[in-house]
Formats: sequence, C-alpha cells, structure tokens
Amino acid sequence: MTQCKRIEKNMIDFINETFQLVNLPATGLLLLCLLYWMMVIVGAIGVDAIDIDFDTDLNVLDVDGDFDTHTGGFSSFAELMHLNHVPVVLVASVFALLFWAASFLGNHLLNPGGNVLAGLLIGTVNVAACLFLTRLILGPFAEGFKPQENDTTRDRMIGMIGAVTTSEVTESFGQVSIKLDGPELVINARKQPDKPNLGKGDAARILSYNYENDTYMVELCKWEDK
Repeated sequence: MTQCKRIEKNMIDFINETFQLVNLPATGLLLLCLLYWMMVIVGAIGVDAIDIDFDTDLNVLDVDGDFDTHTGGFSSFAELMHLNHVPVVLVASVFALLFWAASFLGNHLLNPGGNVLAGLLIGTVNVAACLFLTRLILGPFAEGFKPQENDTTRDRMIGMIGAVTTSEVTESFGQVSIKLDGPELVINARKQPDKPNLGKGDAARILSYNYENDTYMVELCKWEDK
C-alpha cells in the first residue's frame, strides 16, 4: 500500500469512528461549537449572540449568559464552572473539545466494537472528568473576566442602590446592576441569611463586600430611599 493510500485509509477510518454511534453525541456538540465560532469569524453573528434572557420559571439563562435558577444545586454548579464570569460559549467550547477527545480515545481503546452500553459507561465517566478539566482550565480565565474594581470603587458602592437583574437574589445566587460613573456595572449579590429573597427589579442597597467570593451583601429597600 502506497503512502497516499495509507493516509487516505486512515482518514476514512478516522471519519467513520468519529461519527460512530457511541461518539456521535460528543461529535455533534463539537460541531455545533465549531459552527458557532466559524459564524463569528465570518461576521455572521457576534461573540455575544447567545447572551439572551430566558425569563421562564427556571430562568436557565439570564442577561449576559449568566445561569440563574431557583435551585441552589444548579446555582452552585454554575459558580463551580465559572459560568457567572466566563462566557457560556467559551465554557461549552472547552468542554466540547475535551469531551470529544475523551470519547474518541476512550471508545477507540476500550470499546473498538462500538458497544452502546460500554459507550454509555465511558461517556458518563468522560462527562465527569471533562467537567473537572474544564473548570481547571478556565480557572485562570475566570479571574480575567471578573470586573476589576479597586478598593476605592468598592468603598464608594457601599450604601448605593441598584436594581436586581436576575430572577431573585438569595444567599447563594443573584446579580444587581449599579450605575457608577458611566455604564451600568453588574455585580454578584447575596442577601442576608435572616432576610427574604429579593425579586427581579427590586431596589437593593449594598451593605458590604466579601473579598473571599467577590460578592456584595445587599438588602431590600425602596427606590425613594436613593
């Protein structure tokens, strides 16, 4: 077999294995991400094209692509995966690439026959491992996406009143929009443990700043108090 034919055969085998049933979910996810980035490159859409507001009972996505839900577990997952700071499409793209590579190699080495049950088991392990790796890889990037307010700015914000932009502000999730010297600034907010949750559009007064988790403690107030 000539070198060209060998390369051609390897490419055909690679394509066939990529679109094998056990690899199809990972391949489909990766292709969707690649299609998105290609449309961004050619200018068909903007990078923030998926920053839309699904204002439903679950509020899975809120303004700026931030995840929002009434369940603490989902909120914790969003924070764990840096979804409150890193653009959703970047998180999805990194995960998709890792998931595809892990699925392809895992099935190629451990499930060459393409058994569906074995592929499901491999896929489950891959999802957990790739979520962990995605969080690890994006950790340094999350710091760069956080608003870079200095201590003086934070001190000035104490006592100011802003509007709740997420469905609610709880002890574990929420965001508030503050008008400060120009464009509005969206900050991560939390309510006091002994106080009721704040709803979307409520007036929230900033009480303090938590350096450990980059959040502001807020309380419900009236717009007249501003």
